[in-house]
Amino acid sequence: MRLMKKIILVTGIFSSVVISAVKAQFEYIKPHDIKELSSRRLIVLVEEPEDVLIAKLKKKKKDIEAYKKAIEQYNTYLQNAVTKFCKLSKGDIEFLTLDEINRISDKKNYAVIYCRSAKQNQLDQGYLQVHGILWWPDFMEVAHDRDFTGRMTILGISLLDKFETFPIYQCPVPDVFPTQADLDFVLNSVSNYISYRGNHKHVDDDKMDETLLKENQPALKDKILLLRRDLLDKKIGNTKMIDKIYPYPYLITSKDSVDQAIESGDPKYAVIVVTPYDLDVIGNGTIEYVQYTYSTGDGSILATSGLLDMATAGTNASIAKPLITKNALMDLSLYLKPQGPSLNKDNKNNATKKK
Repeated sequence: MRLMKKIILVTGIFSSVVISAVKAQFEYIKPHDIKELSSRRLIVLVEEPEDVLIAKLKKKKKDIEAYKKAIEQYNTYLQNAVTKFCKLSKGDIEFLTLDEINRISDKKNYAVIYCRSAKQNQLDQGYLQVHGILWWPDFMEVAHDRDFTGRMTILGISLLDKFETFPIYQCPVPDVFPTQADLDFVLNSVSNYISYRGNHKHVDDDKMDETLLKENQPALKDKILLLRRDLLDKKIGNTKMIDKIYPYPYLITSKDSVDQAIESGDPKYAVIVVTPYDLDVIGNGTIEYVQYTYSTGDGSILATSGLLDMATAGTNASIAKPLITKNALMDLSLYLKPQGPSLNKDNKNNATKKK
């Protein structure tokens, strides 16, 4: 889930022919850092209300108590997600505020995991330089407020003795202010990906993501793919087009149903999660998106649809809007050879019935 540098990816084509021209789809984490992470106790940073945002809310006569309750709810969501899905530490996990973390003296024995909302030019900074997550009662209003425009929320992992520097790993969270499903997805997928990299040291870095997708994608044949109705690109049209592109069981369903599958960790489902990927270098504050197909059980990434050349960013719906596109669906079976037999007609009708 590489965030830091602008890249050129060819949507729908991810083969050895083009692999040398692209950078990895996922954020790189060094084998040494994986080893270091596994040997340390893990701290999860508990957020507290930010004075700067409270002042902003007060100035605009917004509900400050609602903000404080939202932060409290976020901390509960994060603790739930870590408890259910985090496999990055073998020992007990501590939940501490920033003040409590700063008082720790033996910092080389700890690693810390956190979420923060940042602008593009802040993504290469440590948590202590750019901290906290963005909440606002009306995010439509935020879009017109220059103080808060153009931010995305990321999950970061840092070694505590290097907390002020670039994290050893970070990846995007689907929403600016995370939901329970957002945090479950990101903790499960990050844990799986770091574990995969740690167990595949023999694979060259420039082949790692291709190898991962080749290994993981066949699992789609045995899962029901959940597609959020509100995220389906209108250009897809109807289920007839999806049937032509994707030969395995799927359901077009609601956001609530997809969230429930993510939160339950049910292994029989896969879902397409649309996440912010990078911020537009044009400087107008728009966010680009990428689609990850995610196994709700073990957290493995089964497919991903990449970004196009930046020159097309403003006009291409697969990156300019948070949508599940035709190209994203085509990428689902990129490594499935052969494509597999057509589904039994009755089974397919049942699988694609809308909820």
